[in-house]
Amino acid sequence: MNSLNNDLDNEFDLDDMDFDLTDEVNETPSPGPGSAKKAKSLSFLNDIPVHVTVEVGAKTVTLQELLEVKNDSVLMLTKENGAALDIKVNGKLFAYGEVVVSNGHYGVKITDIVNKDIN
Repeated sequence: MNSLNNDLDNEFDLDDMDFDLTDEVNETPSPGPGSAKKAKSLSFLNDIPVHVTVEVGAKTVTLQELLEVKNDSVLMLTKENGAALDIKVNGKLFAYGEVVVSNGHYGVKITDIVNKDIN
């Protein structure tokens, strides 16, 4: 194992490499011309897929209740008729909305964005 560490030390001389990341970490965005460059440099993040779900409601049941479910069974949910739907991004609440139908497809109309900062 020690020889492997020596081989790596010989191949990579860390003293010759520049790892100064303090400018990127401590820099605060400014509305000047440099801010457009930073925004453009992060544009690759736009292609990252996120999972969006729309929840009509929820219910906690026992395992026994779940095993008794058959075709045509009805599970009463916690949301009342007409209540806004929860729109979640990667499992976190993002907005509320309502069901719409367009060209024969269901959709959701955003009525209230509650969390633009999904973490």
